[in-house]
Amino acid sequence: LTSSFGYSEDELREVEREETLESLACIEGSEHIEGAAVGGHKRPRTLLLHSYFGFSNRLRAMASAMWAARASSRQLVVMWPADVHCAAELPDVLEVPASVRLMPEAPSLTRSERFLANFVEVNHMEHEGGDKRQVVSVGAEHDLLVRSAFVFETDPPHAKEDLQPFLAELLRPSAALGAILADEFEAEDIASRVGVHVRMVRETTILGVPSADGVTERKAGLSSTAETRQMFRADAFREACDASAFAKRMTQDFPLDEKFFVAIDDPAGLELLREAVGSDRIATLSRPRECAAAYGEEARGLTCTLYGAADLFLLTRTRYLLASWFSAFSEVAFLAQATPHTHGCDRPPGLNSRGEP
Repeated sequence: LTSSFGYSEDELREVEREETLESLACIEGSEHIEGAAVGGHKRPRTLLLHSYFGFSNRLRAMASAMWAARASSRQLVVMWPADVHCAAELPDVLEVPASVRLMPEAPSLTRSERFLANFVEVNHMEHEGGDKRQVVSVGAEHDLLVRSAFVFETDPPHAKEDLQPFLAELLRPSAALGAILADEFEAEDIASRVGVHVRMVRETTILGVPSADGVTERKAGLSSTAETRQMFRADAFREACDASAFAKRMTQDFPLDEKFFVAIDDPAGLELLREAVGSDRIATLSRPRECAAAYGEEARGLTCTLYGAADLFLLTRTRYLLASWFSAFSEVAFLAQATPHTHGCDRPPGLNSRGEP
């Protein structure tokens, strides 16, 4: 094209960007705020989020991206790839906010030199050589590409509490999720309960020994021995902070007539809580057998993701939350409605709220 028709490289890059975004309906109806493009049209600056890991990690990153997009008048475009961490499509679980455009993952475009030339890239994913402390500069004039599963650090900064309205906007049930919720609890009953989230226990062992589904794979790409030790240290704490630790806090820190809504994947852990606290004081979501203590692809498919999302939605409606440390699921649950909360275990010395030294 450059030799036969006289297009410059810059013009071709802009044409490729426009055709890519337009073909995915990412900029229709958006306010035109960027400079003139090929053909005399103007296009909005874009924040393209490549979301990673599980469902709650992606929601957390999306809320942060929604804040950044609004703060900088950008069109937010979200890549939500179906993978081993989350095989469910977002619209099958939640209503997609009107301000968000979804696109399928298109590595041939998003990783091409021409396409990426239009973006300033921020990569928070350490297994790809990124750093989750890398700052997203929302005032940048360029389009932004952010690869993340976390709450962004931004310039200008924002607090996690600033994400509340965006998480509340995200947590609008799809028809399928609404049907599950309609069969479960009355709103008044849930609102009177203390929510309890016991994080999935993973059979992790020390440095290099194979572990449960998903854990070995994540650790295999870690960039340093220090990072590996950090993740195993956080995982070891997660295992120690199990249902028995939550049972102790539920019986010691709450009145004898307190009632709970419990989100837990482990049937044995649920039975332990019922024996310690009393079955009549515990409500829990009825879920298909295949979603109880499920791991791997089965746990990340649409059915189990819907039931996990139902747990998450119901936790946001409780009056108080007993949460799990180092859990995106717990974090989304208490941030979405600014729910007062504490944790089932004390944070281990030497680790911050992200599980970092």
